[in-house]
Formats: sequence, structure tokens, C-alpha cells
Amino acid sequence: MTAFTANAAIMPRNKFPGYSTGHRVNRLVSPDEIVQAGSTILVTEFFEDWRAVAVESGGKLKSKSHRPVNPFYHVGTGYDEYATDSPGFKYEADGDNFNLLKMETLKQNPLGAIDGARGTELNAVGRHHIGRDEADEWGDYTNFLFCDGHVVTERLLKTLENRQWGEKYYSVTGHNEVK
Repeated sequence: MTAFTANAAIMPRNKFPGYSTGHRVNRLVSPDEIVQAGSTILVTEFFEDWRAVAVESGGKLKSKSHRPVNPFYHVGTGYDEYATDSPGFKYEADGDNFNLLKMETLKQNPLGAIDGARGTELNAVGRHHIGRDEADEWGDYTNFLFCDGHVVTERLLKTLENRQWGEKYYSVTGHNEVK
């Protein structure tokens, strides 16, 4: 069972230079680099059903629960944050609310595997999701640990609307500003 997941903008996957194949690579982030640590999410709860963070591989479901969640859309390539060195990231995709689109995936299939596109792991944030009596159509309240150490109980959608996942994609090299 999965319990917690990290913000990929601060804690990257365990793929560093020599392993990543794109123009951009993961890097470790020093705590003093984080601007507005008190309003930037570090860690949150993950959905208790591992199937919500799985993809089909060879006819079987394979858990992707080891990955941190990516709340951003890469301006140049969409879902692949490693593909190019420019021009930055957004909370939205081409004027559409990218995060609402990602959450629609969960709304359509709350307990099934995610569609495999990069970043859709965000759909599995929180313990309470659609299909449960206590949750509304966008899930229920979830605990978020911020970089300064305080915890807030909030709905995922509200954290996205308030840009609480950060203003930079710190854990990748190159242009990593969030517009």
C-alpha cells in the first residue's frame, strides 16, 4: 500500500546524469533554493489503492507508486519534462486547465489504472476519491506537508488553483520557471 508521495519539482525520480536520456537531467535540490518554502508543497498522501498509480505492462498492472507526482505541464513538449531545455513549465496546457484534465482521468475511472501519460500520477493524490461516500466529484480533503515543515489539510484542486506546488521545477536542469 502506498502512503505518501513527493512533489517531483523538489524531489526528482532516482534518474540522474548518465541515466536520463533527454537534454535535461534530474538534480538534487538544496532546501535553501526553495523560494517561498512556506507555500510550496513537499509531500502529500497517496491514494490507498495501488491500482490508481499503475500502468499496464505486458498484460499485467505494474505499480508506479515509486514516482513523485508532477503537477506541471512542460511548455515545449507537454508531458516530457526531460525533452528540451526550454522554455519552462505551466500549471495549464495551452489555455486549458491541465490539472483539471488530469483529474478528469480519475473521475472517469476512480479505482482503475491511470492512462500512463507522464504526470497523471497527480490523480492519485489523497486518501479520499471519487466513488467514496465522503468525497465530492474532485475528491476530499488531503494532508499536505510544506517545505517549511507545516501541514495543511486542503483539497488537491485548491492547491493547484493557489499554485502551491511551486514556482520552479527545481529538480531538473535548464529553464525551470513555472509561468
